Amino acid sequence: MNAHPTTDAARPLLMRAATLRRAGAHALGVRTACVHLPTLPLANPLAGRGPADAALRLGLATALQARRAAATTLGWAGAEPSRRAGSAERTAAAAGRARPVAAAVRHGGEAAAGAGSPLTRLAWLAMAGLALLLLALAPAHAADGAVAEPDDYRMENFKAPTPPTLKGARVVDTPAAEALWRQKGALFVDVLPRDVKPANLAPGTVWRDKPRDDIPGSVWLANVGYGVLNAEMDGYFRRSLEEITGGRREAPLLFYCLTDCWMSWNAARRALTYGYTAVIWYPAGSDGWAAAGLPLERATPRP
Repeated sequence: MNAHPTTDAARPLLMRAATLRRAGAHALGVRTACVHLPTLPLANPLAGRGPADAALRLGLATALQARRAAATTLGWAGAEPSRRAGSAERTAAAAGRARPVAAAVRHGGEAAAGAGSPLTRLAWLAMAGLALLLLALAPAHAADGAVAEPDDYRMENFKAPTPPTLKGARVVDTPAAEALWRQKGALFVDVLPRDVKPANLAPGTVWRDKPRDDIPGSVWLANVGYGVLNAEMDGYFRRSLEEITGGRREAPLLFYCLTDCWMSWNAARRALTYGYTAVIWYPAGSDGWAAAGLPLERATPRP
């Protein structure tokens, strides 16, 4: 599973963009090499109302306009008008990021119109539509550039930028985490994964666990932050939380790992599903803790 899979909604747009490119090349009498459009990261492109979504709608409207122009110029059939083109233009005009793009489309279109033939206008429209589509199909981020919070667990690429939020949990920075630690206001749970010794090691092979230094007083529950846990690991996680909290679902639990580590996000989210009501997530993890000059100590996983 890809971290940011291309949704089905985007595939027809990419196919239409490729068709427009071929049509423009044919109309201008040029031969072009086929350009491979890879799977582009996208998150629900037609459902949101952000600038990228507006740009996508504008790109689609521009592509449809080029298709209608192609039908008129080249005598194609079946070029039905888009009933959403007007609303797409209005939506794009309302988005700050899409405004300059929309202006470029309008002004560039006027300049191209004065340049000469309908074929020139057709080629320009096709290129404008492609540019807007590629702008919209950028990696999914919130309006301020932050990673968007997903609807489910992270399944791969766990060492990557994380979202600034976790629904249902309290998110803290290093000063807040330090205050909780000094006041003993939460149970600190380290969820950094740990390599498991292979069962089929050749005789005489020396296995050394990678050392782990974490926040003093933490409980290290290794390997509980993956997107899917088998029954044994799920039972270990549930049992460990039950024991360290004394069965109190309201006990504050602070989960951490490293900076840019989805393991802690997954583990905190899973604790919420177990019914714990005071879940705290510390995204900076032991990296942020050490960078602030705070102490670390050698840790061993809880059995």
